[in-house]
Amino acid sequence: MCTFFIMSGYLCAIKPLSLIRAGNPDEARTLIARKAFRRYLCLGIPATVATIISWLMTQIGAFKLSTSLPPWIWLHFHSGYASPTWGAAFKELRHAIVQFICFALLKVSCILLRMMVKRGVLEETITRGFNGLWQSLYMAR
Repeated sequence: MCTFFIMSGYLCAIKPLSLIRAGNPDEARTLIARKAFRRYLCLGIPATVATIISWLMTQIGAFKLSTSLPPWIWLHFHSGYASPTWGAAFKELRHAIVQFICFALLKVSCILLRMMVKRGVLEETITRGFNGLWQSLYMAR
């Protein structure tokens, strides 16, 4: 898995690096942003599908044999238990998917904020916003 992440990161960086060397940094930035967004989708969609498949297998009883093992065996400990009803099961699945999406959006937001801070865009925007706020409050008096 580590090799996959290293290779996919390298492959995502080849084209932007060549664009930067060719003197097109703006085009390289847009390409990096596009590839970063696509990378989250390419990694997130298969993970979500795998989660749904394992959830479905748990609900139909595919892991009952592993949960019948003694509790000190790792397979018993890491196997899921079926929910009491399908309604509760769908509620748990929805909760897990929403939690994953929120985490992914939070991660992307943190990356974008870091990029904005490095470029100085965020400080300029905040300063401009605060100056506008102070001016509107001062003029309202």
